[in-house]
Amino acid sequence: MKRSLRLALFVALALSLALAGCKPKLVDLSFADISAENKLIEFESYRLHTVTSLEQNGETSSYDVMTECVREPAAQRLVFTGTDEADSLELIIVEGISYYRSGSEWITMQSSEQDLTEAVTAWSPQEYLHGEQARFMSKETINGMETKHYIYDDPSVFDFSGLTEGSAEVWVSTEYGVAVRTILDITGEDENGPATLQIESNLTDINQPIAIQAPEGVEKPGLPKDIPLMEGATDINAMSGFVIFTVARSVEDVVTFYESALQDEGWKIENVEASGMLGATKDTRTVSIMVSDQDDGSSQVMISIVEN
Repeated sequence: MKRSLRLALFVALALSLALAGCKPKLVDLSFADISAENKLIEFESYRLHTVTSLEQNGETSSYDVMTECVREPAAQRLVFTGTDEADSLELIIVEGISYYRSGSEWITMQSSEQDLTEAVTAWSPQEYLHGEQARFMSKETINGMETKHYIYDDPSVFDFSGLTEGSAEVWVSTEYGVAVRTILDITGEDENGPATLQIESNLTDINQPIAIQAPEGVEKPGLPKDIPLMEGATDINAMSGFVIFTVARSVEDVVTFYESALQDEGWKIENVEASGMLGATKDTRTVSIMVSDQDDGSSQVMISIVEN
């Protein structure tokens, strides 16, 4: 009997040691160093797709964010879809022109260079995962790339308003050293009750051709042909019926230029004010120009065109 008991204890001990030995060891792997959002600037092009789902009190909120980027020629695209499709939006930046869609309506805007990085990181895993060590699992092919599969399972690495239990799986490209797939599954409880947060992010098409084009049938912003843009204009921002820019000329010079230029284009000057206001009409349109001086001696010009 004693021999059988000793044998059973020996087997149990051996089995526990074997299982402990099979558990993958921790390796140093800072998620901040491999996070896709921190590596995007290194790539000539990429496509990043992140899906977030939060379940709480019997309700589910979901967010789907897809971004595309090409460095040369510079072009970017972001598509956001929420739980309610009416909240969807899209932003395309091509040739220095931004095309913004909310619902089914497009707004165009000509502006200085923009970067969608902040929009990307707003819903990214790096906002909630701060691991420094992970367990190496295996080598796998993910999103067409050879990767190493790791798991973060220390609760202390998660940070989301009371949600501190869960795990994170990361697949790191052996070629680029970046997470090309990240899956977070976090549970816990905050002031609103028990909740579960799930995030999956996939990085694809690294340095591959991606076509980003302006939306079909949407006109570029700017001034009509019979209202010239003053030579030397900088910091130009434009959207339908409105243009604002800066020019290294005095308020008087700008008003004089537009008073003459508008008359040459067939506009009827209705009012001119020394303070920098000018108004004119033509056919069924009214143009209003307001000029204000800046601290550096330049002028800011705002032009508004209204269809009567």
